Amino acid sequence: MTATNIINAINNTGFTDAELAEMGLAIRSARAQLARRKIRTFSLGTAVKFSIAKTGLSMLGAVEKVGTKFVIVNTQQGRYRVPANMLEAV
Repeated sequence: MTATNIINAINNTGFTDAELAEMGLAIRSARAQLARRKIRTFSLGTAVKFSIAKTGLSMLGAVEKVGTKFVIVNTQQGRYRVPANMLEAV
């Protein structure tokens, strides 16, 4: 099942508030698991790339510190605290 199919099913089905809340909890849990898996792939000195949402600018840098949810990335423009889900290994 694709994400589009799931979204259409949610929009076209009469779910109760409790059922929608349970779906939201499942989505947040899946997102947290994804972040934990992704953060384990980074170590000190790993070359990474990320985009700044406001400007759309791509930044390249190296991992300086790996936290629980965020990674400190050292770039030529400075240090950034970036969520693990936004990082890609280069």
